[in-house]
Parts: sequence; C-alpha cells; structure tokens
Amino acid sequence: MKITGLGLALIPALLLTQSSSHAQKQSIRSRVSADAVCSFVVNKMMSALPQVPTLCVVKQGDQVGYELSVFSPTEVLEGKMRRAWSTALFLSAQSLFFDGALNGTCEFSNEDKHWYGCQLNVSDSYLSQYHVRYVLWVDQQMKEAMQNVFADPSSDDWYRTWWDMLAADKEVSDARFESKGNAELIAEEACKEYLQHPEFKLGLFQTPTCSVLFVTDSSVYVVLEFADWLNAKSANLIDLLPGTFGKVFATSAYNGAVICRTSWDVGNSSNRVYDMYPLRAIEFSWEEASSGVRDTASATLLLAGKADSGQTDRYVLSSSKTAHRGAAAVMRLTVLQGTNRIVVDLTDGSEWSVPSDSATQCGLSLGTAGIMILIPSGDSEKITPMLIAKRGCANAAFVASW
Repeated sequence: MKITGLGLALIPALLLTQSSSHAQKQSIRSRVSADAVCSFVVNKMMSALPQVPTLCVVKQGDQVGYELSVFSPTEVLEGKMRRAWSTALFLSAQSLFFDGALNGTCEFSNEDKHWYGCQLNVSDSYLSQYHVRYVLWVDQQMKEAMQNVFADPSSDDWYRTWWDMLAADKEVSDARFESKGNAELIAEEACKEYLQHPEFKLGLFQTPTCSVLFVTDSSVYVVLEFADWLNAKSANLIDLLPGTFGKVFATSAYNGAVICRTSWDVGNSSNRVYDMYPLRAIEFSWEEASSGVRDTASATLLLAGKADSGQTDRYVLSSSKTAHRGAAAVMRLTVLQGTNRIVVDLTDGSEWSVPSDSATQCGLSLGTAGIMILIPSGDSEKITPMLIAKRGCANAAFVASW
C-alpha cells in the first residue's frame, strides 16, 4: 500500500495544524467501523446498479485508516458497463472523501495526525486475471479542486478527472508480475503490433522505427522515430497508438510514455518533433473506445490533449522558455569528475547540470519519474530553472539536447 501524488506533499503541512485533544477524541469517537464503510460502498453501488454485483473487503491500512478492496466479479472496467459502474464508484468515493458520509470517517483528518482516511483498491474480473488494480486516495487539496471546478457529476470533465485520479496509481497486487524484463517484453509486443498496421503495409506512410528508450521495474519509455515532421505529426498515425500500445499495456501497471520524434533537421535548422504521449492516457483512450463509452475519434482527441512536448530545439530549452514541463523521468546520471555537479538526462530529451548535494536532497535518481521543469516568468537568462522531483527542487542549468 502506498500514498502518492499530491497527498505526499500535503501531509507534512497538514500535520502542522493542531487542534485540542478534545477535538481529536471527538473525531476518533465518532468514527464508524471498517465494516460499516464497506457496507456503505456496497449498498451505494448496488443501489445504482443492482444488476452488477460489487463486493468489498476491508483491512486496517499501514498509512491510511482503512484500506478497502472494491471488486466486481464481472468485467465492468473494460466492458459495456464501464461508464455506469465507474460513475457509481466515483459517486461513492465522493460521498466518502468529500461529502462527510459516515461522520467523515474516510476523510483526511486535520485533527487526528494518525488518521489519513480511506484508500480504495479497485479491480474487476478482467484486471484481476493480470493481478492489476487501481488505487484511489484523495487529499484535501484535490477535494477543494473537485468541489470548486469539477463539481457536476453529469459532466464529462468530472468523469475524466475522477479517472485521472484513479489511473494515477495503477499497480500490480503481486510484485512477481512487475519487472524490468516484463516491461521490455510488453513494449516489444506493442512495437510489433504498431509497425504491422495496414497503414504502413499499404505504403500510405513511411514505416518508423520503434525501440525502448528507457525501462525500469515500474516504467517504460518507447520511441517511435519518424522520417519527417509530416509523418510524426500525422493524426492517422497517432490514431494507431490506443489500439496497439493502449491495448497491450492496459493489462499492466507500468507508467511511462510513447515518444513520437524525428531526428534533428539537416542544414541551418536545429529543430525536431518530440511529442510524449503518457501510457496511462493511451490506455484510457483505448479502454473508452473498446468499451463503447465514446467513438474512436473522440477517444483519440482526448489523447491528443494529454500530449506533452519534449526537447524540440538542440540549443535552447524548447520553444517556450517560461512554461513548466512534465512527464519526464531520469534516464541517465553522470558524475562530473573533479566537480560537485551531476549531469542529468531526462526522457524528454533535455540534459541538465545539477549540484550534487541539491540532486540528493531533491531525490534525483535513476528512474525517478514525474520530473517537472519550472522556469518562472521573466528573463530566462537571469532565472535559474528548477527540476522538481519527488522530494523537492534542485537548481539546474540547461546543458543541451541529447
């Protein structure tokens, strides 16, 4: 069990807020039992969808109060009941995490420093065959965002935001099914399916190369190298990602991205295409289309909105010097002998020089994912960029594009 995402950053700050011992005791005294929470979830789910069985078991968590496993013995997350069942699940979670159900038992408690609410482990008959589940835990900051911005359960924004939260922590329930070697095998299978698509066999487009850029036990980054800008940016070829990479990776818990890029242009230009499509977004597009929730074109349009641009200029940090960028991971660390600096290569194609002590404090290590590059507004020549990792920030100097 783990707590990830915004919650990790919030917990230390929230624990600084102290209340009276009376408030703490009152919070603990009014808390319902673990079995009562499970009964609430099952009753709410079955009331919404009586034709679909939903089961729940609960245990005392390590870092959260109660850890609930919500499971359907039918194929609901990839089948025709996907939207209905997941919506019922999200409404149940909203009641528990946001709306004070069961005396707020599942909400993160500011008064009780030992109580982090509830966590939902979600799976169905299909995912359980592959030992995969989703993990959902919501903190105070996300609660406020959902209540203020995505408050309408009938909207597609509400539905997709809840899915973003659910899919952010997809994991295997058995560590034997998560390894670097397995990730490489799945990536190779996905590459094979992509390159064998009729679009290429008919000669409509030039066939790209497909290779694994970087892989760890938990993530994999694949590169599709296209001959030119037109091929790399073709909507037709992006349309192929969900039905190949999305389908193959849907039954795994690996994070990462598929990178569509070109080589550096010849001549005076020093630009290239470098578009990163998160694996979770590709999987979501595939699952939405294959389950009938939305048509292929609409699902692919959602995927296009999740794309992030990597390093597109050989000598300057991308085309925008004032925006933050994400979806990168540390793929190489090189210690510069005789100095106190480390060269960090990221999967977005950029290379950075970082002070050794700052890199350690920030948590920069091989495979660290979710790296954000922050460049405040202003004169980029006078402002030091920051690499934001899991444990903090590191002052960084842009070196080049690899």
